[in-house]
Amino acid sequence: MTEVPPDLVIMDIAMPRMDGVELTRTLRGRPATRQVPIIAVTGEQAVFRRARAAGCTAIVTKPYAADDLLALVQKFLGRRHEDRQIVTAPWTGADPRAHLRPS
Repeated sequence: MTEVPPDLVIMDIAMPRMDGVELTRTLRGRPATRQVPIIAVTGEQAVFRRARAAGCTAIVTKPYAADDLLALVQKFLGRRHEDRQIVTAPWTGADPRAHLRPS
């Protein structure tokens, strides 16, 4: 079986069973996913260093504006996906003053 790596991973750090830091380490340990951009989403500043050390490409703080996340996704996907339309659902509850924290 051939493994087809994703173009991009967006994940919450706080997940059941395996947290985002552990998943990032796992993905970075596999040749097929070693270079895949990983955007981690978290509301806890305490995990920034752990996420960065594990290999997250960027860290987005909660709450965040959908347009900010979309811009980051487009940055990492680059010109490879110009023909694909990225659709976002109407966003509610996001603080427009929220910001991204690059890793």
